[in-house]
Amino acid sequence: MADIQLAQTWLNDCVGSHEICPKSLRSRLPLRILDLESFDDTPDLRLMVDAKTTFGRYATLSHCWGQSQPLKLTKSTHDNFKEGIAYSSLPRTFQDAVTVTRSLGIRYLWIDSLCITQDCKVDWEEQCTEMGRIYKDSFITLAGPAASGCHSGFLDARQLPPQATITVSDTESTSDVILSYSGVTDTEDLGDLVPESDSVLFTRAWVLQERLLSSRVLYFGTKRMYLECFTNVRFENCHYPINWQYQSVGMVEKLLIGRLGSLPKCFQYWRNLVTTYSETCLTHATDKLPALSGLASEFQQETKTKYLAGIWKEDIPRQLVWYVFFFIDETPLPMISASDYIAPSWSWASAKLPVQFINSLYSNTFHSGLELIDSEVIRAGSDPFGRVKSGFLKVSGFLETGFVRQLPDKYVPGRRTHYLHSEKTAGDILAEYAPDDITYVSVLPTEMVMLYLGRYSTGQAVALAIELVDGQDDTYRRVGLMSSDDFGGKDINDRFRDLFRDVEKRVLLLI
Repeated sequence: MADIQLAQTWLNDCVGSHEICPKSLRSRLPLRILDLESFDDTPDLRLMVDAKTTFGRYATLSHCWGQSQPLKLTKSTHDNFKEGIAYSSLPRTFQDAVTVTRSLGIRYLWIDSLCITQDCKVDWEEQCTEMGRIYKDSFITLAGPAASGCHSGFLDARQLPPQATITVSDTESTSDVILSYSGVTDTEDLGDLVPESDSVLFTRAWVLQERLLSSRVLYFGTKRMYLECFTNVRFENCHYPINWQYQSVGMVEKLLIGRLGSLPKCFQYWRNLVTTYSETCLTHATDKLPALSGLASEFQQETKTKYLAGIWKEDIPRQLVWYVFFFIDETPLPMISASDYIAPSWSWASAKLPVQFINSLYSNTFHSGLELIDSEVIRAGSDPFGRVKSGFLKVSGFLETGFVRQLPDKYVPGRRTHYLHSEKTAGDILAEYAPDDITYVSVLPTEMVMLYLGRYSTGQAVALAIELVDGQDDTYRRVGLMSSDDFGGKDINDRFRDLFRDVEKRVLLLI
């Protein structure tokens, strides 16, 4: 059983001494929330509705639904939940969340499946726009990384570190000392301190914004309990807090966006966030933008920039320099069906697989070769950061056509190395091509239309691979990313850029 008293000590320290951590002592409650003090003589609870005029301290739960969700708020259960919910009817994960919340002296608890009407699309969309605020304003978020579903629970007996008792004596007294192995004795073990980032919970797309927006997240892991806040991470059986520089590269740093400073650093953080987010899973592919809407809303409030279906207008064209990441000797399955419209082709959200960005470090200056004239995204619902119907970028840039043939013996994961040939070049150019469609098969030579994006301070140049949309003049869709070979040196970079010299700019639409 987890040591809740230890968790309370951590919380008191965070609230009392961490300058940058929000206090969240009394916040406006969400529209609906579970009241854990409704009944004096039973452990039962009830759904409190129209709670937005009430202020108090509340907890939130970050969890995996699992294969079945027997208890949830629907139109038919709404009135019954208002009357009362039997504690015994809750699945184990929810029971554990109620137990911990009460033990911490917190009256209210928010659980998505019990506080959002699951069979009402309008309510779901409205509450989705509130999701960011709900987690941001909660006093603490509870998470059980080991719980694969709502029936698993997270307060089971854990695999505690091995302990040994030794007797210590001096000339005046004798006492027993308990030694506990913490598992953090060398740098190899520091990776174990990452809050079980490979657990089932962290494969869930919605969890990323729940974690990053919450002031504090209390994890109940298989080996130890830990508290993550904006200042540090505290671990059970580890006497000292761990600062963020010891966290895994694969974990997006939990920080306040407003403290990032310059816009380039903010945009770099977003690109890193997108890379991590794109590796997570969704039950419904159309939730790809909604599951990130809370973070997008927070980002816009802090940066005052314009959001375009997953990317930021003020960072174009650098926000376009993403590529689908996969290993060529593997055959990954698309996560989005052909019938699902998620985002315009120029947005990373349209990709069926994880994405990465070329040269993502903000210190690598990007020299743009593309001018954005106009942009528009038509949203599909009420959430300005949620699902979209369509969108376009109207740009002015340099187009060139080249012929590509594959060089099969060399590749970077997700990017095949090709020979690129144009009538303007003397001989072939080594270039890396990352197709957005993993079913791409080279037909050699392949003619490719390229839209020049620009170059980095490292010299590497990049261009979008695009194709003309049938029946629409000067309208193109993105099909991949082309770049000069990262290790080709100055000559290769210069020759790639020379493809677009002495070319007149053209105005076109990207959809």
